[in-house]
Amino acid sequence: MGTVADACKQDYDVLEAKAVATLNKAAEDLASWIELIRDPEMPWAFRWAVESTRGANVAATSYILGTAKSWGLTDRVLSAEQRKGGAEWIRSLEAPENTFSDPALLDRKPPAWNDDDEAWPPDGGGREALNQYSRGCLRNYDGVQTDNLAAPPPPTWPQKDDANVLDWIKKVEPNWSWIGRIIHRLINWYHEGAIPKERLLECMHYAHSRQDPETGFWGGGIATTFKLLITVHDPAELPVPRAEKIIDSVLRVMDEPNYDDALFPCEEFDAFYDLAIAWTTAPGYRRDEIRKLAAHRICYILDTHTQADRGLSSFPDRCVPTWLAWDMAPALPQGDVFGWAIYSAGFNICVDILGIADRVPQSGIWRQRDGYDTTPYIEVGKSLLIEAMAAEA
Repeated sequence: MGTVADACKQDYDVLEAKAVATLNKAAEDLASWIELIRDPEMPWAFRWAVESTRGANVAATSYILGTAKSWGLTDRVLSAEQRKGGAEWIRSLEAPENTFSDPALLDRKPPAWNDDDEAWPPDGGGREALNQYSRGCLRNYDGVQTDNLAAPPPPTWPQKDDANVLDWIKKVEPNWSWIGRIIHRLINWYHEGAIPKERLLECMHYAHSRQDPETGFWGGGIATTFKLLITVHDPAELPVPRAEKIIDSVLRVMDEPNYDDALFPCEEFDAFYDLAIAWTTAPGYRRDEIRKLAAHRICYILDTHTQADRGLSSFPDRCVPTWLAWDMAPALPQGDVFGWAIYSAGFNICVDILGIADRVPQSGIWRQRDGYDTTPYIEVGKSLLIEAMAAEA
């Protein structure tokens, strides 16, 4: 099993050595698997899995290119000519500016699409995702650092001139992904001088008031907590409220005997992200347990989720068949881009926790703000902290 207790029973040096060897082997598996999902007619684009329901698309491509970058494989995956072709492909999908439409995802309505949640074609969360992952592809093709969440929000979300953002936040709660994304934009809009400080502050104060004082979680779990921390606290360099409680709660969840029974890749990545970002406020808290757990989970996931095609699957016995509500691949025992991308992001955090970046392909650079210029967010974050401390005094 992969629990905290299982990890703590083992010798750290043995765990670390095994993690290093396992990651190095996985890099070669990834390089081999990527060739299986490459589109032969558009060699810069990729499918969801070897056997896929849809053709090469921006979501699958963004996931796998980001994964290749984190493993130091970009130059192996993309030639200079392919980078150019990929950038041209994405820009051909853009109309109007910062809005992208991928035919592979939009030419057929997914069978499970719920019109009560969002209209078809998507104009809310689905549109946000299409735009974000299209820009993610451009980031990897062009090597330009861009903030994937800074573009205009979907038409059904609050816009710059909307005064009642807090009402929308209360309406969509507990969707902390959407809430975090809109506060992320509010910080930038305030920095631009487009909105008053009061609009930003009332939303941030409300968001912080929704943290459970006993567990440190927002929305009752690891994944929902991650959504706010990565979109607001990370880029603005804000301290993490109740950081030690968050760490205690994450380790408690990961130590439950049934933790792996219904594990989804996001839960694993989000768990290590929550631990690592909480360490920025409570450095080294429960260090020995977390380091052993990091090494153990790298080996556990790669041992249990690597398939015969050398791909990493989201579940031990099958790939994840959907992305949001889109049908992407049949649920077969095969690797999928989502499993590779999200588990790899967690491994990368573990590399930093373990301090082994000099011995493995991954860099251990995991902070969200490392991918773009966060100066506006940091400036606003520091001013809010100064104001908060003055008010407390």
